[in-house]
Amino acid sequence: MLAGSKLAILTLGVLATGSVGVAQTTWSQLLVESQVLPGADQLPGFQANELVRNNGFRDFTVIPNGNFAGLVSTDRFAPFGQEDWYLFGSVDRGTTVGALRREGTYDGQNQLELRSAVGVDLAGNLFYEAELAAPGAEQSLWLNDTLLLEEGDVVPAGPLMGSTLDSFTRTTLAPNGDAYWVSSYSGASGSGVAIFRDLVNYEVLLQGGDSIGGGLTAEPELFSGNLSWSAERTNYLTSIKVAATPVNNDPNFLIDEAVALNGQVVSVEGGGVLREGDTVPAEAGGLPGETWAPGSLMAVNEAGDWAASSSVRMNGVGNTTSDMIVYNGEIVYRDGDVVDGHTLSGLPQDLSINDRGDLAFVWDNKAFLNGEIVAEVGDLVDTDDDGVNDTAIINLFDLDLTNLPSGDGDGKPLAYMKARIAGSLEIVARNALVTLEGDYNGDGAVNAADYTVWRDTEGSTLLLGADGDLSNTVDAGDFTVWSDSYGGVAAAPAVGVPEPLSLGMASVACLALGAWRPYRV
Repeated sequence: MLAGSKLAILTLGVLATGSVGVAQTTWSQLLVESQVLPGADQLPGFQANELVRNNGFRDFTVIPNGNFAGLVSTDRFAPFGQEDWYLFGSVDRGTTVGALRREGTYDGQNQLELRSAVGVDLAGNLFYEAELAAPGAEQSLWLNDTLLLEEGDVVPAGPLMGSTLDSFTRTTLAPNGDAYWVSSYSGASGSGVAIFRDLVNYEVLLQGGDSIGGGLTAEPELFSGNLSWSAERTNYLTSIKVAATPVNNDPNFLIDEAVALNGQVVSVEGGGVLREGDTVPAEAGGLPGETWAPGSLMAVNEAGDWAASSSVRMNGVGNTTSDMIVYNGEIVYRDGDVVDGHTLSGLPQDLSINDRGDLAFVWDNKAFLNGEIVAEVGDLVDTDDDGVNDTAIINLFDLDLTNLPSGDGDGKPLAYMKARIAGSLEIVARNALVTLEGDYNGDGAVNAADYTVWRDTEGSTLLLGADGDLSNTVDAGDFTVWSDSYGGVAAAPAVGVPEPLSLGMASVACLALGAWRPYRV
């Protein structure tokens, strides 16, 4: 289905022009099951027998500058089963990775457990949910050490002012610090679930009872699946419960789920929407008699491009007959397709897109990026941080893309992978960071190709591979970093033939001056 489809725009390494050469991807272990969480011993309350537990990782949130955060749980095996929770990640653009916070007593409240997703912003603030020991206030929202909201608090402003908040989940922060979360609520106007933004005005982005287009109305409980945000939180993609109706008068099969972008059901090629039980048009890649059965994997970027997993049924009833990935309303991969020499079978396991134009998914224990296998069972991971892959992958679960280039010299984006290695240990690993100043495409050399990346992304706060001065905007200061670093080569360059430097620094400088535009706020 790939040839001639919309996915043709997803070209590998669109910003990594003129690379030095192609090197093997080095996946470096960041944390591993049954060992002490890196950095945990520096936090108050740490116990020496706390070890990362099996299945103790949650998804990481990564923002454009490379900061990331997620939940990790540990077990104390004496006494057995004592669980402790940490926020793990990096607030210095991925350079230093480790435990960021541990559950504990803050703001006069005892946190029993950290829960849900985690938000992180450019300043390194952490927004998260915790379960409290205090009776009647089991769930709560926090920003760093500060308690923001407790279960039972009343909404002080906005469309749901006066309603009581009953739960908190799916917390996230925009890079600028704006808070987003999901709460159930109750009050005189009714009860339901809503997506909130802003802890001052309590804006409601979507709530049960809202019209989502296509003649559909969201049910009070709202969600039936995942909730995915774009990098700057401009867009969100989710699966929404809608009023259920029998298919072919069979009450065992109900239409009750639709995929929505920013609160409006998504359209598919050939007409119609991605709603359970609706016909899959031939223009979208459907076969005769196929009807949609939306899945749980979702991803969206700042441009509004979206991807979702789905299955299909025949005529809306019976077991699902095929599984697939849908991109902007068109089936681009389905089981039975041959991708990079492998025939897909069963269900996709993970899905990710970014703002560079990359699409990644995990299927059959293989990680695919733009139609290429980039990791699979038997590949090796660097477990001792010596730059050499040494331990084999035996299962592969997740691959999450960022907007930054990797430092492997292969044109691929920086990515985070969840897998299991020999010894049946779960790990989180990452490919190489770019460490050479001015190397904006990650190929191990500072040259004219890096100027091209800077020029093409000048003014961006989203694509920050050329943010050499760490200002969170690609601007004139980053040109200075590049020009001051011109000709530099990484200590361990990628394998291959170096790019010719025949333009010379003077020629490139003239080119730069001719095209350079002052950055304007």
